[in-house]
Amino acid sequence: MLGASLRILIPVYAESFLNLLILYLAKENVKSDRRLYEGLIRQHIDLRIRSLHLFCEGFDRPIDCSRPQFRDFHSLMNSRNDYIHGNVDPFRLIFKEVFFDSTIPVFREYEGFAQSKLKPMLKYSDPVSVLKDLEIAKKFVDFILDHLNQNHRRGLELLMNCSYPGWSEDKKMLGVLFPEYLIEVFGS
Repeated sequence: MLGASLRILIPVYAESFLNLLILYLAKENVKSDRRLYEGLIRQHIDLRIRSLHLFCEGFDRPIDCSRPQFRDFHSLMNSRNDYIHGNVDPFRLIFKEVFFDSTIPVFREYEGFAQSKLKPMLKYSDPVSVLKDLEIAKKFVDFILDHLNQNHRRGLELLMNCSYPGWSEDKKMLGVLFPEYLIEVFGS
């Protein structure tokens, strides 16, 4: 179950990155128009990515959606959505060849009943697939970051690595609330 949970959450990591990027780098007209901002955040993921350079500051160029980093991530999102929504292809969960002696299953190649029964169910959550998905998500984040100019990228990376992000309501700005080195000393 841990593997399946991770495979469901890995795309959320990348989508959260996109939403942070939009919150941090949205152009002033997007930030000031609540409906426009919410529409952008709620767009299909591929449309959100394709329009980043239009609605956000700091992009050197549009996102090239023909690149493998985008295609792999989009496939990852679609696979996760299929899994979550029960869009299961029964042919992906096929058992090896099995015969029945009345009600007793007989497998051509013996692996043990538990292993034969669980193997199709675990296809979605094996450790190799989970690590592959994580690598796809990381490459996607790096791919998007590569489209930003250095100043905007540096600021976004600072926020990504920050334990205490904060929002200034009067400036409508995201920033670091507390530095990572904050300490408190009590004397006697």
